[in-house]
Amino acid sequence: MAARFDDAKAGWQIWRQSGFTLARDELNARLEALGHMPVSARTFAHYEKLRRYGYERYVPINQLDVKSLKDPLWDEAVRGRYPVYSDTVGAVITFRGPAGEGLLRGTTVELSPAYASIRVNEPEHVQRLARPSFVRKLRSGRVVVSFPLAEDEFPAVVEKVAVQRDVAEVVLRFASPAPVETLTGRTLVPPGTLRVLIEPSAPAPLLSEPVRKLYWLFQAVDTGKVVCDEFLYESGFGEKYALSPVRLHTMRMEGNIELTLEAGRPALLLVTALGETLRELQEERGTGRLPGGRRGYLRRRDEVFSDAASAVKGEMLTWIAEQEKQARLPLGEPLGRSGELAESQLLPAIEELMDIASGKVTLTLVD
Repeated sequence: MAARFDDAKAGWQIWRQSGFTLARDELNARLEALGHMPVSARTFAHYEKLRRYGYERYVPINQLDVKSLKDPLWDEAVRGRYPVYSDTVGAVITFRGPAGEGLLRGTTVELSPAYASIRVNEPEHVQRLARPSFVRKLRSGRVVVSFPLAEDEFPAVVEKVAVQRDVAEVVLRFASPAPVETLTGRTLVPPGTLRVLIEPSAPAPLLSEPVRKLYWLFQAVDTGKVVCDEFLYESGFGEKYALSPVRLHTMRMEGNIELTLEAGRPALLLVTALGETLRELQEERGTGRLPGGRRGYLRRRDEVFSDAASAVKGEMLTWIAEQEKQARLPLGEPLGRSGELAESQLLPAIEELMDIASGKVTLTLVD
């Protein structure tokens, strides 16, 4: 008898609680001991996909496929990794479409690169948001969010509207990551430049290969930035400092793919330091030279992250100490949310990016 939903869900929970260290036969032994059916190789591969995308709860295979197809770059788990700022910033929501044409003014209650919660106080705008027909039309199309402190405008989708007496709150999801750090008055850690060379595995590869590499490059660098922002919060400086967003400066595709990215230097340093070392570990594991099997690999991978995190955090805090005119700041331990994000999203993304079987990737941090 094949495993049912309850069996697959129990297997995911057991595997996640083990720190993703159990092999499939070990997992199935635990499932059978609890009265569940064993999971197939396909289900176990699905668990790996859930881990890579950062999911905590179990999502069935078909549901995850639909989520990924709808927006593979910007799904629920990706949006959930960003820090949320409670800064109050003026905002304007412009709509044009089924709901007519107009704007709504308000101030942010919560703000992140993924979404914004905006409080609306103007009576005319609150009355409009109190009409269910208007809200339905507003949610059926895209809007544009702008902030007085920024030149850019950000396409978004209205996810929720709540009205209580003379106040309305509108929750919007940005269509892609919004560089809101520049809106909150935080001092940005100096940026760095990363050169990326992607060499396909064949002269005329399938289109999926370079697209896959670019996807994991985004995930690795963007999550690296979020992890470093969490380092700042863990050190007590997240309310004052932040890393600059990831921006693409140049991209050339002619056989190989060459890119130049700019982002907060600590994020690029972290990704670069992890990239080469994890590729070496993958090669050692593939040739059987790394003792301990999967558990041995994960143990060494965690050690690599701990060393790289300490180095990056030290460099950041040295710079902050200069700004704060302090001799030295304590390093602390990267064991909070930064470690969880590294485990669930950063390290899996770098592993996929550096996988030599799907083409070679070279990361060069420009000083």
